[in-house]
Amino acid sequence: MISLSVSGARGKMGSRILSLAFQDSAFKVAGALEREGHPELGGDIGELLGVGRKGVTLSSDAEKLLKETEVHVEFSSPEASLVHLRVAVKLKKAIVIGTTGFSPKELEEVMNAGRIIPILWTPNMSVGVNLLFELISDAARKLGPEYEVEIVEVHHHRKKD
Repeated sequence: MISLSVSGARGKMGSRILSLAFQDSAFKVAGALEREGHPELGGDIGELLGVGRKGVTLSSDAEKLLKETEVHVEFSSPEASLVHLRVAVKLKKAIVIGTTGFSPKELEEVMNAGRIIPILWTPNMSVGVNLLFELISDAARKLGPEYEVEIVEVHHHRKKD
């Protein structure tokens, strides 16, 4: 059983991942993380998600939470993700980062941390979008440099970045 924690636990992706993890016997949800001052801090994340009491408290203490987990799943802001990444490096914990909006310098820090701990980072967790990345790469190789292609990515209307 893989012990995991999720940051951005009350966001769209964080909530979905937690809900699915509670249903999968391969995972044990060790923690749910939100920003300091979040109005639901201290609540049972299962009750907050509508899946019943799970005995996992919504917390803002990343270091305490990551000590109790094997893999941390990150869907917060770039600033918070970097703080959590540094904690993961310090504690030698694996991390999955689905946060978007990193600057080139911030992304460089993520890549450098990957030399120390296992990291899966992708700017989009959608299967369709990741398939599109592969198809576009293949098309660009086949079309050659004389073609100019532009891709526009549009998120849902509640996406902050």
